[in-house]
Amino acid sequence: MAAMIADKEELAAMILVSGVYDFQDMYNKWHTSDWQLAPDMLSYIEKSVVVDGDLKTAANYRSALSNANHFKTPILLIVGKKDRIVDNAQSVLLARVLQSHAHACELVVDPEGGHMISAEDWVKSATTFLRKSLKKQ
Repeated sequence: MAAMIADKEELAAMILVSGVYDFQDMYNKWHTSDWQLAPDMLSYIEKSVVVDGDLKTAANYRSALSNANHFKTPILLIVGKKDRIVDNAQSVLLARVLQSHAHACELVVDPEGGHMISAEDWVKSATTFLRKSLKKQ
């Protein structure tokens, strides 16, 4: 959800960890055997889509990727290579789109990380990124 304000608010910096940036892509993947979620999580997501009216509307509300060309905040993306809940390709794609618009963005891929990446594994990258971003303010 934090990524959804990156095109609306100008913050000093933002760190996004294991995020969904293209909701429809992940929604479709969560309905395959490769990306199975816990039944209660999938049920919650399904109910959210119904409340929003349909998948297209839900994806519009939840997909930062479509607004990446309007981001105002420097972004550090952190993702685990072994994440089985959110495809790490989502972070890679968002980083490419941001960089193609000359937006301040860094990507850290933890080769052993899953969905929950401990702060110990990314604190050095985050500290360096924040120092650089805050220095520009």
